[in-house]
Amino acid sequence: MKILVTGGGGFLGSNLVNRLTTIGANVVVLDLAGGSKCDSNRQVQWIEGDFANPNVIDSALRGIDIVYHLAWTTIPATSNKNPEFDVSSNLIGSIRLFDACVRNDIKKVVFSSTGGTVYGDATTGLITETSPTNPQCSYGITKLAVEKYLGLFAHLNKLNYVVLRVSNAYGPHQDPKSRVGFIGAALTAAVKQQVLDIWGDGQIIRDYVFVDDIIDAMVLASAPDFANGVYHVSSGIGLKLNELVSILTVVSGLPIQVNYGPGRGFDVKRVVLDNSKLCAMGWSPKKDINDGIRRTLKWMMANGG
Repeated sequence: MKILVTGGGGFLGSNLVNRLTTIGANVVVLDLAGGSKCDSNRQVQWIEGDFANPNVIDSALRGIDIVYHLAWTTIPATSNKNPEFDVSSNLIGSIRLFDACVRNDIKKVVFSSTGGTVYGDATTGLITETSPTNPQCSYGITKLAVEKYLGLFAHLNKLNYVVLRVSNAYGPHQDPKSRVGFIGAALTAAVKQQVLDIWGDGQIIRDYVFVDDIIDAMVLASAPDFANGVYHVSSGIGLKLNELVSILTVVSGLPIQVNYGPGRGFDVKRVVLDNSKLCAMGWSPKKDINDGIRRTLKWMMANGG
């Protein structure tokens, strides 16, 4: 099995590549960054380039069976500043990628979407995959649009696909300087005795899922008999930011000093995802929040804090 991972040098991508090589897959990584965060380059071919470049992607897809599309150029906090760039680099680039997948007879595309920004505010209950979508940032809009185009390519060209809407991911290889990932940022502040910035009053609610559980879902989704469609990858357990800070303090044994700033317009109040559809396919979140934080902290300390 030969697999292409776009964005394989990033947080989720590097963890996925590590897992794929462990199970013996032949892996090709396409990423803008030349360096690798992976623990091992065994069986990995690295291509430095843009997935939106037709010449680059056609070359990268030769002989590929499965494509994991993880590459993305924006984050929720910055996407509204330049929606045109978000659309041109991510939406247009993804359409070009899917078109190339059809030309190269790719067996399946697994797309890493977002569970945190496609729905907007949901004040009560668990969000299901069929809940109304009302994204409040360009990042969520483009992710949702890419999902819809995957469905279109499946309808027109019989391209098999799985969309994984991932909740708030954390774990080893997450860069706390990337402005994505509250747990990583909070642990860094604790270790370095820095002030942790929280936008708003700390009452917004999210669910958090450990990276190994996400990679389990990604590997499972690549199976030939895994049904096309959209699935949530989440813990299904909502925590307020203030509650999470308390948990982080206890687990790490380190005090965390918090600075509360004004809320941000794109931060929805509550997002907790129902994962029962994915669980019915044989997946389950195995790492609870305490063990996940311990694993994350251990990796951080082993890699320079």
